[in-house]
Amino acid sequence: MAKRHCEIKIVGERNTLESIAGWLKGTLFFVICYFPSAIGTIYYLLIWMPFIFIHQPIQQFFSELYISMWYQLISVSFYFNYLSIFYYTQILQSLYSSMYNFQIILSIYGCKIVITGNATRFSEKSLILMNHRTRFDWLFHWALMDKLGCQSYSKIVLKSGMRKLPGVGVMMQMCCYIYLKRNWDRDKAYVEQILSHYRQSGRKYQILLFPEGTNLSPNTVGISNKFAAANNLTEYTYTLHPRYTGFLFFLQNLYNPTNTLPKDTQLNSVIDSTVGYKGHFLVDEKSLFSGYLPEEIHFHIKQYKMSDIPSSEEEREKWLRDLWREKEERLKKFYEQDYSFGPEVKNIPEKSLFLKLLILIFWTSPFLITYLLWLHYLEILLAFLLLVLIFYYLQYTYDGLENLIAIRYFKQFILFCLIKTKFVLTGDISKFPDRSLVIMNHRTMLDWMYYWCLVEKIACPSYLKIVLKDDFKNVPGFGWAPQFAAFIFLKRVWEKDRKYLNKMLSFYTLSKKPYQLLMFPEGTNLHPVTVPRSNKFANANNLPEYEYSLHPRSTGFLYVLDKLHPSSEQSHIDRIVDITLGFKGNIPLYPGVLLSGYLPDEVHFHIKQYKMSDIPSSEEEREKWLRDLWREKEERLKKFYEQDYSFGPEVKNIPEKSLFLKLLILIFWTSPFLITYLLWLHYPLILLAFLLLVPMFYYLQYTYDGLENLVVNSYLKQFHNNFEI
Repeated sequence: MAKRHCEIKIVGERNTLESIAGWLKGTLFFVICYFPSAIGTIYYLLIWMPFIFIHQPIQQFFSELYISMWYQLISVSFYFNYLSIFYYTQILQSLYSSMYNFQIILSIYGCKIVITGNATRFSEKSLILMNHRTRFDWLFHWALMDKLGCQSYSKIVLKSGMRKLPGVGVMMQMCCYIYLKRNWDRDKAYVEQILSHYRQSGRKYQILLFPEGTNLSPNTVGISNKFAAANNLTEYTYTLHPRYTGFLFFLQNLYNPTNTLPKDTQLNSVIDSTVGYKGHFLVDEKSLFSGYLPEEIHFHIKQYKMSDIPSSEEEREKWLRDLWREKEERLKKFYEQDYSFGPEVKNIPEKSLFLKLLILIFWTSPFLITYLLWLHYLEILLAFLLLVLIFYYLQYTYDGLENLIAIRYFKQFILFCLIKTKFVLTGDISKFPDRSLVIMNHRTMLDWMYYWCLVEKIACPSYLKIVLKDDFKNVPGFGWAPQFAAFIFLKRVWEKDRKYLNKMLSFYTLSKKPYQLLMFPEGTNLHPVTVPRSNKFANANNLPEYEYSLHPRSTGFLYVLDKLHPSSEQSHIDRIVDITLGFKGNIPLYPGVLLSGYLPDEVHFHIKQYKMSDIPSSEEEREKWLRDLWREKEERLKKFYEQDYSFGPEVKNIPEKSLFLKLLILIFWTSPFLITYLLWLHYPLILLAFLLLVPMFYYLQYTYDGLENLVVNSYLKQFHNNFEI
């Protein structure tokens, strides 16, 4: 009996025409449900992917919104198949009544959803338990959720292989479904992280779990009954004996009566859903393509409050066992008697036909539009294939897109978002004074870039100036903007740099802008080559050798301080801000690392501010002050790297820019590139003009020894023509 029930069940035999009609019907169902989801993923979800890295809750919101609409597409497709009995009957009767008998109508069947039991709407955080009759039970569950649940918050526990399903698998990953490798040692930590994400999301999630672990088949029934015999349990025909490990773990992580979890994140109920099929069984993909959809899908619902669920593991295990015994008896009666779980619940609100049509159009239009575009524009087809590769690359890199979303939860600005780096601030995080000299240890060649993220939080980026090496000017594009912003570029030859530095500092003070000037007193970044040089200098001057920083060079610092100190006529700074920079994880020594993605997990900034009145006035005392400051910095860095990767308590309450403003910034910088690319495709002359701009920039840079000189010289000539350039 068990084996016969587990095989594909087919009602009636088909003649040739009926078989063709069945294949067409099954293929149509597949096309309506599958292809729109695959193409819709590109159109409706890809546009929100940048938000995993800008503001993940927005991406999550829209992903769940769109997948809820796909749930409705599944339900709508069932609805239209059900209506098709009447429409196809009329069409086929008029076309084939003279040639074939009326049996062809039976092959063009509908799929009706029947709900019995406690069919109140699922409105709370719930764990849904369902028997696993076929490999497509989760698909039919969506139709149930369309009627009783909240599709946006529905989550399903599936086998890991489902990730590989193009389009559908991507969408379900982006909505943080749970994919089990069925190896508990590997799955446990993964499931715990996803469940933690569910709790933190604040949403009324409804998680579908199949305690049986796999679907009913001749092989699995034999394994289940072998387990039953070994444990003195009853053999089952219509279900498999449930596995307890996953169920108990879910309850433990989602509900704790001792209130170790916040109440608003805990489960409110457990819902028992018994599914039964009248007509065919969708046992595998072949039966789907053959059009062997069930005539009716029956769901019997029982809801349990969490207060009804035992608290101990042993009692919960027994509770699940008893629940499955009732389920087996219910299914036995269903299949052996009248294909009914009881009186059908009738008064369930239905979507209007107009809304169902809109849902159908919403999901089919991307597929149709894309197909038409593919026919006329090869570039669009290539772009689409590239996007597919991107999805699979992300899936492979993060072992599933749900890991990218649930485990890597980003909330910082552009750089932080792109390279998944967290910024931690400690110390005196009051807003930088309007006019300040900022000094920082130089750990990598990219320190100035990380500093931008700090400035975005607690300073004024508009007036930021940085002292850089002269070679930075030669970086195409990236080197031009700092020159136009009048950054300082040193050739590291003091005879040449002194006059240049005087001119640039004079420009800053004469312009009367509240600038913040960042300089690296070490002169270069920490490197296997620079550390021995620094320690050689230390030995020659009876100074301790450093491991985490270089001994500072005092010449440039003293000159800048002399020009900007309150005793100077050019006085224009209020404080010195000392920043100690540390990295947790990878340490990016070179710019090329930016492309490889090997960037730090965390960037730590420890900040101390000094009033100018606290800074000595003589050169000797200032030099000693700088040496003492660096000795403290070395000790702080030694403790940071050798102990706990922390400079102290993190400052949390730092004002954030609004999401709207961040979006405007993103649009401001990305739109020129997109517009330019489109113009290049259609107007080659614009591309030629752009290429001519590159040598023009280099010509001006060479002529004026840097575009910053062009900017500063022009200002001084126009407003301070007595200044000696």
